[in-house]
Amino acid sequence: MTENTKKITYVDALNTVLTALDNVSLVDLPDKVFPAIDRVKELRDSIAKRNSKKADAPKKPTKTQQENAALAVKVKDFLYEQDEAMPCKAIAEQFGVTPQKMSAILKLIPSISREVVKGVTLFSVQ
Repeated sequence: MTENTKKITYVDALNTVLTALDNVSLVDLPDKVFPAIDRVKELRDSIAKRNSKKADAPKKPTKTQQENAALAVKVKDFLYEQDEAMPCKAIAEQFGVTPQKMSAILKLIPSISREVVKGVTLFSVQ
């Protein structure tokens, strides 16, 4: 997208079309257009209704998020028992996950302290 293009929703697009039609003389429009206008209004209302239901729905965590949260507790306990800070890769090896996944899990733990020593990030519990 360019800087001047604005991303719009379906509801916004349909509202723009309906607003443009309001500014046109209805006498000039053929009879085939009137059912289409009604259909566009119905479509706009149904999309707006569906979107409002989605926005109000409670978001439950995904299976992966639940697994990560459970693993985060174990990682916190593990780091609490360690005498010194450890790199992410070493922690990941202890739990049998990839360093990328461990990095995401470490971000879930608010009491983790990070320090960079010689280009290596070390993690420990405060």
